[in-house]
Amino acid sequence: VKDNLKAQKVGMLYIKTDWGLSTSEIVRDLCKEKGVELVAEQECMDGSDDYSVQIANFRSAGADTIIVVGMHNTFVPFARQYRQIDPNIGLAAFANLYDQQVIDLGGEYVEGTVFPVAYFNESTDPLVVEFREEYVKRTGKQPSSLAAQPYDAAGIIMEAIDHVGSKDRAKIRDYIEDIDYTGAGGKITFDAERNAQKVFMKLQIKDGKFVEID
Repeated sequence: VKDNLKAQKVGMLYIKTDWGLSTSEIVRDLCKEKGVELVAEQECMDGSDDYSVQIANFRSAGADTIIVVGMHNTFVPFARQYRQIDPNIGLAAFANLYDQQVIDLGGEYVEGTVFPVAYFNESTDPLVVEFREEYVKRTGKQPSSLAAQPYDAAGIIMEAIDHVGSKDRAKIRDYIEDIDYTGAGGKITFDAERNAQKVFMKLQIKDGKFVEID
């Protein structure tokens, strides 16, 4: 939002789930770290269909960009309702937005949205190509970021079992702690707190397509 949307006053909408609450904390910390002014926060239930109160509060606070901490069933109706009032509001979200349904359902209202992903269908990496082609063959549709994520998680578990040579859960856990795994979503390692470390790229919705940006 700072580099690509040139945001100065940011609002944050977050869903009341464990993921939404924990991710909102990360957004607050990042805003402070990056020198972005967080002028308003609004919560909502996952999949709500009326955001008039939240939008009014964001507009009163003078927000020029909104970070949406939610799934596409929250993001799309929120974006539609907001941009019917203010077509110029900047929008940002998370990797779960990388799904063709977002463009199909959101149309013009989701144009310009930015978000990070570790997996991108347009990559020419052989691991991505193999995963994408097999996924399309089996399902008839392009994979989303949330499809690549469990695929790599399963790959990590299987590598650990092969290396350990048994299904001993403690040994599998110990191996995964130090794993250096490369899958459809790129390189994955874990830090001392066992948080997954990944390399992300930035995508933007442009002319009805997902496009990688600098």
